[in-house]
Amino acid sequence: MDTRPEHTPTSETLTGDPKERFIPIDRTAIFERLLSSGVWGAHEVDEARIVLSYIARVRQQDSCLSLDRLAHLYDPFNPDDETINSTEADAETRVMLLGDLVGELKKLFEGANYSSIDEKQLEKILAESSPEGVSVDVDLTDFDFTLLYSRGETTEKRERRSLETFFMKKEFEIDLYRRFVMAIKLKPDDIRLKEIMKKEDIGLQKAEKRLAKMRADLPKGATSDKIYIKMFKYIPRQDLEMLFPNTKIKLKYWDKVRLWITAGGTTVFGVVTTVLKVLTAAALSPFFLLMVFFGLGGVVFRQVMNLVNTRNKYMMQLAQNLYFHNLANNQSVLALLIDEAEEENIKEEMLLYTSLLKGSQTHGQLQRAKADIERFLAHYWNVKIDFDVDDALQRLREDGLVADQGGNLLKPLPLADAKALLTARWAASLDTGMAKAIAA
Repeated sequence: MDTRPEHTPTSETLTGDPKERFIPIDRTAIFERLLSSGVWGAHEVDEARIVLSYIARVRQQDSCLSLDRLAHLYDPFNPDDETINSTEADAETRVMLLGDLVGELKKLFEGANYSSIDEKQLEKILAESSPEGVSVDVDLTDFDFTLLYSRGETTEKRERRSLETFFMKKEFEIDLYRRFVMAIKLKPDDIRLKEIMKKEDIGLQKAEKRLAKMRADLPKGATSDKIYIKMFKYIPRQDLEMLFPNTKIKLKYWDKVRLWITAGGTTVFGVVTTVLKVLTAAALSPFFLLMVFFGLGGVVFRQVMNLVNTRNKYMMQLAQNLYFHNLANNQSVLALLIDEAEEENIKEEMLLYTSLLKGSQTHGQLQRAKADIERFLAHYWNVKIDFDVDDALQRLREDGLVADQGGNLLKPLPLADAKALLTARWAASLDTGMAKAIAA
């Protein structure tokens, strides 16, 4: 693929993360640009349009089959399932389905060009404090597993007031994930109880009370039998812990000091003053004594409300993060991710097939195709990515659009042959879907 660019943007003018595999360009835009950029000869454009369209149609049919398969695997673990199941999976079957589902979820996340956040990365993130001042704690040992994936990183400027700036507004930057998806499952009660008993060296009865307290804030109906899948947009990296269902809100050190000074100090002063007034009131009249006790009650109530208002501020920040950034939940996440994976696969395959067919078939052609595609995207859309050439090549091989010629050489199928092959592939995919539907 030779785009013959008039200029190549410098690294300073390019947008995007060079480590990012996600192609932030609409599929239709790439399709039209491939056909109009002069890559194809005048006599090839119409046939190329058909072949590239067929690549998309075949991948769309594959996505339908993938969604059916995932929906079947997820059904026993779906917390939003409203259908009546004629049979319930037994314990052994659930274990098998769970293993298959976790494997399929990982492939789905990676297929949509999301990157895994491993345990080491998560520990580093959880150690960071939120720039918004919300501090929460999450117990990761409460989960059977956590799958955390992100796609795209950016920064955003915000403002805040603090004691250090004498409560003047100060601008600061925060790191954001453009997209973040998580799948979690709570540990069964019996396993969690054994862990608590061993860790804290306590008996079963105390462990049950401890577990009940730990999970007291979980939503009604939350259970270890289900898998919860959530998808968010533009989530601050330091706020990931707020997305877990078992978070505990903590007061910052300054808030604790402020509450101790205002609440504790004022209350102690109020109690001492009231005691003196009580001694005086006892010598005067019962009515005056009653008024003194009402005054003490007012002091205590006011300080309690200070504590409640401070915690409400934290709760409001948590609610805003969840309400305005949530994209999808549970099975709807699967549908959205399959659509995103389909979009990425189609773009990658159209680009790589075109590049291999129009490029020279000599040693190093795959790496030249990768570099050529990255230049193509940089030239027309000013984006810089790490094109996932190996993943795209694997799918083109599986479809038969590219064959190994020997000596590390790749032979792409000519347009006419590709058109016939994709037509047969699409028909076979329909037959496969129909056979599965009849079997179900």
